[in-house]
Amino acid sequence: MNSDTNSANPAVGAGRIYQSGVRDLSTKLREALEQFQGVKLISFGWVAFFIFLYILLIGPGDYLFLKKVVKRMELTWITFPLIVVTVSLLAYYAAYVVKGNVLRINKVDVVDVLQGPGPENSVPASGLIRGSTYLDIFSPQNRDYSASIIPLPLDREAPASNGDAPPRLPAGTDVMVSWFGVPEAGFGGMGNRSQMSFSSGGYEYLPAGGAEKLEGVRIPIWSTKCLTGRWFGPGPATPLIESDLRPAGPDRLEGAVTNRVGVPLYDAILAYNRQIYLLGTVEPGTDVRKIEPGATVRVALSQDRQLSGHIRDKIHNYLPQQPSYDAGNGAPINRADLLLGLMFHDAVAASASDSAVASNALNDLDLTGLLQLDRPMLVARIDRASSRLVLDNAPSPPQVDQTTLLRVILPLDTSGAKK
Repeated sequence: MNSDTNSANPAVGAGRIYQSGVRDLSTKLREALEQFQGVKLISFGWVAFFIFLYILLIGPGDYLFLKKVVKRMELTWITFPLIVVTVSLLAYYAAYVVKGNVLRINKVDVVDVLQGPGPENSVPASGLIRGSTYLDIFSPQNRDYSASIIPLPLDREAPASNGDAPPRLPAGTDVMVSWFGVPEAGFGGMGNRSQMSFSSGGYEYLPAGGAEKLEGVRIPIWSTKCLTGRWFGPGPATPLIESDLRPAGPDRLEGAVTNRVGVPLYDAILAYNRQIYLLGTVEPGTDVRKIEPGATVRVALSQDRQLSGHIRDKIHNYLPQQPSYDAGNGAPINRADLLLGLMFHDAVAASASDSAVASNALNDLDLTGLLQLDRPMLVARIDRASSRLVLDNAPSPPQVDQTTLLRVILPLDTSGAKK
C-alpha cells in the first residue's frame, strides 16, 4: 500500500494551492481504496526501531548474557534459535492483532444513466447505463483468487447471490475486469521499472477472447490488490429520476425532479452549464442533504452556485495541503468528494488560474463536456451497490465498504424556452 510522494504538483482549491504529492488523481483514488477501517499500518519508524532492538538482542545482548551472567558461551546454540523463534512468534501475533483475519474490500462505483429518448430518438426508451468499479482487496491469507464483477439493478434490491449457481450477466451487458494501476514512478506505480515482487504468480483473463473474469489473482497475506471493472448495457426499464426541466435563461433551470431510485439520494446536485443546484433537505444535526424515495423537489434559484466553486470547496477532503508520507495511516480521504472531482474534473481545471492535478488515467469519468450541450445531470450518493464482486476461493465472506455515486443525464424540455 503506497503512493508516490516524490513529486508534488499544485492543485487549486478554495483560493489556495494544495501540494498533493501526486501527478494524477487516480493515485489518490488508489490511496483512498487502501484506507481500510480496522487495519492500521505500522510506520516505518517503528519497524526500523524494532529491527534495531532485535539486532541488539541476538548480538550484544545474547553475548553479554552468556558471558557475564550464565558464563557458558556454548549455550548460544540454544539461546540464539530461541530468541529467533520467540521474536518471530511475537511479530506474527502483533501483525495479527493489528491487521486481523478478516477479508476486507473497499469498493467504489460510478454509474452513469442516460435516460431516453434522446435527440431524434437516438437513445432507447429504457436508456443506457455505463458503470465503473474500482476496488481494493485486503487478504488475510496467502490466496489465489478469481474475480469477476456482475452489474446489479439500481431500481430495486439485488437478489441474494447463490453460491452454487454461476453468476450471470444481465442481457445485453458487456463487462471488462482488469487490474487498477496508477501512472506514477514510485513503488507500485506503472512508471517504476525497478520493482521487486515477492509473490509472483500468473493470472489469466476469462473467457477466451474476453475479459469478464480474472483467474488466479495472487494476494499474499495482509497485502492488497486493486482491480477495476467497466460495464455497458441497457438502462432500467423505468426512469430512475423523473424530471420536468426547462431553461430559465442562459444558465438557469426551472422545474422539478422526483426520486424513483427506491433509496434516498444524499447530497444531490443538479448540474447545468456552469451552475449547480443543491437539492434535498438537510438532515437534522448534520450537513447532509437528503431526498427521500418518491419525493419531488423543485429547482430553486436561491440554491444555485458555480460548479467549479462547489468542487473546489471539497478539494481539501481528498487533496491535503501537505503530502502524506504514510498513506495507510494518513488523514481519511472522502471517496465521494474525490469521485465528484473526477466526474467534473475539466470544470475545475478550466476555471483555475493554476493547473490542477491531472486526471488522465480516469478521464473517461469526466462528462463536463456534456454540460456544454445543455444536458442537465443529477449526481447523488446512494446506499446501494451497482455491481457485485464475485470472489472465488475466498476464505470467508468479505467485509465490504461500499461507496456509490449515481449520475443521471436528464432530458431538457426546450419547446417553451424563454428567448
